[in-house]
Amino acid sequence: MKASPVFCVCTALAATLLVLPVRGQDERRVTIVPQQPLAGSAFVVEVILPGEPAEVVVPLEPLLSGPARYTGADVRPGQDGFGLDSALVSYHFLADAAGTIDIVDLSARSGTRVLQFGSWSIEAVSITRKPATRYGSWSAPDSVLVRELFTITALGPDGIPVACPSFAVEGFLFEAVAGNPGSFRAVVLEPGTLSLPRLELGAEAGRFELRPFSIAVKDIPDSAKNASAVGGPWKLELVSPEPGVTVMEDEVVAWELRASGPGWPGLAAAPELTVLAPDGSNVPADAGLANSGRTGTAPGSFTGLRGTFRVRGPGMYTIRPLPYAWLDATTRTVRQAVAPPVRIMVAPAAQPAWNVPEPVVALARTRIAALATRDAAWIPASEAATRGDWTATRLEAYQAAGISDVRGDLSSASLHGRGSAEKAFAAAAATLVATSALPDSFEGLSAADRSTASTHAAALRAEALAVFLRLERVAFPVRGSTTMADAAAASFGNLDRVSSVLPPAGWMLVVGLACVVVAAALGALVHSTRAPRGRTLRVAALCLAAVSVVVFGLAVLSVLERASPRFVSLGGTARAVPSALAAEAEAVGAGRMGLVLESTAEWSFVELDQGRAVWLSAHDVAGY
Repeated sequence: MKASPVFCVCTALAATLLVLPVRGQDERRVTIVPQQPLAGSAFVVEVILPGEPAEVVVPLEPLLSGPARYTGADVRPGQDGFGLDSALVSYHFLADAAGTIDIVDLSARSGTRVLQFGSWSIEAVSITRKPATRYGSWSAPDSVLVRELFTITALGPDGIPVACPSFAVEGFLFEAVAGNPGSFRAVVLEPGTLSLPRLELGAEAGRFELRPFSIAVKDIPDSAKNASAVGGPWKLELVSPEPGVTVMEDEVVAWELRASGPGWPGLAAAPELTVLAPDGSNVPADAGLANSGRTGTAPGSFTGLRGTFRVRGPGMYTIRPLPYAWLDATTRTVRQAVAPPVRIMVAPAAQPAWNVPEPVVALARTRIAALATRDAAWIPASEAATRGDWTATRLEAYQAAGISDVRGDLSSASLHGRGSAEKAFAAAAATLVATSALPDSFEGLSAADRSTASTHAAALRAEALAVFLRLERVAFPVRGSTTMADAAAASFGNLDRVSSVLPPAGWMLVVGLACVVVAAALGALVHSTRAPRGRTLRVAALCLAAVSVVVFGLAVLSVLERASPRFVSLGGTARAVPSALAAEAEAVGAGRMGLVLESTAEWSFVELDQGRAVWLSAHDVAGY
């Protein structure tokens, strides 16, 4: 029987379906990933087993030859290229170095069967890689001001400062910070942009690159153009002279003013000062020598001036530093550094020795001897005067007159009472002669000791002058008071001292009373005398009465003339207000005279002859 065409087609299709599975089971594919592994890297050998259940497949460790290690295998289910279930076996290896790697007898067990995948040869290769570029950075502010001192630091890739060689940028000053590798102090002189350069740093294995960095440099604001320095804080100090120093009149005084703060030496302006005389006027001071440099503490610097000025007269001089303006770079505000003023005392120049006139010495010796004849207490003083020891004479005269050797005690000695005026006269005369001889004993003394001794002697002579001026004002002055007063005033150069125009009132009162008595007597005779002679006596009596009226009037004027309180300075410092805390003004030398306008227990407001009105301590004033 012959087969039909349909039967033949079906038979062929069935045969084809039977053949396909069989072909899939025999197609085992081996793949190496990557085909040329790099030395030091892993690679995988993958085997696809079509038709093999993954759960029954066990990979076997292969034999290796060459620079590689077997690290294990794994099996997982998968599909082949025809969509049939398969087992995927992955063998893992690590290439230790470059070279040929032989994998011998690659196999696996599936149930009781051993599946062979053959032997494979793989070439592991090495490749020289260019190391990756590492970068460091600059640590610096984004913006700064002109003349502002700032710090820049080179940082490595790990952010740690690293040593950096010196480099140069136009318009930029810098210096290495000692003890801090890679750090620099820097300052820029003109506004613009500061570009820090690209630098390669480090050794061969650790080389890295510093990236460029830009800093904006801003100009100083218009409101701060007059600032002397940028950045801060700044401190102002008057280095010399020291407060309270005493110098002599017409001496040259050296001064040094210094401003210190963070900055570059030479870029900050020098500070300035003024010198005020005792009367408040400015004392010319030279421009000074500018200097600048580093202080001991980084980043400190200083700028200063050294100069001199000459003091022309005695008194308290004030050296006043002017405020030092600096621009705070953080707040962009102008601040000021100030220093307290320094005051120095200028002592009067030593006066040339005053040679006391011989008549004055003789008068003093005579009056002391006269007292010694009446009072035994004055004998030691008279004996000292006879042998010419006037220092001993003064001390003995003080003791005999009951006067202590304390400032102001002689000038306030009592003139009332029997013999008091003569005793005060003798003590003052001894003082005048004794102090005129003191300059001869100044040899061998230091300048300070010489000034102290001269000041003390002048104060004693001023007290003696006050005593003689007081004696001139009494109604019946002691004979010789005016002579001694003129001599004492001459020792201070007061040749044109203020003196009274009218004579003392006492003698004028005596004259006036005598005229009154005579006039009264003549008036009594008029009634007992004949007419022609009586008329003459009447005229004489009237004339004497008129003279007595005039004399009494002059006596009153004399008293009024001497009524204004006056003073002699014992040497002191003038002040604007009656307080020891008030600023000291000019020095009022001993022997200066004037009017007393107002006085209290501690202070006297006086008007100096040919001078202005000031306050003086009551201890520095001898009134008369």
